[in-house]
Amino acid sequence: MKTHKHWAVGALACMVATFYTGFRGKMKEHKIFAIGAMGCMLFSVLSGYKMISGKGAVKKSEEVEKN
Repeated sequence: MKTHKHWAVGALACMVATFYTGFRGKMKEHKIFAIGAMGCMLFSVLSGYKMISGKGAVKKSEEVEKN
């Protein structure tokens, strides 16, 4: 869950920077922040899916049973 929060905050920061650089007309920085936002959103969605699907919880319960 911590990983999901970190990626989500990173995506938000990149999105804010993307909008800011877009309004300022700085296209090189705008593209860099846009790619960063897309990357952070991708990892945020993947970590959120892992959190919701319960795959991590199943592994943890199996490890506890083995010990």
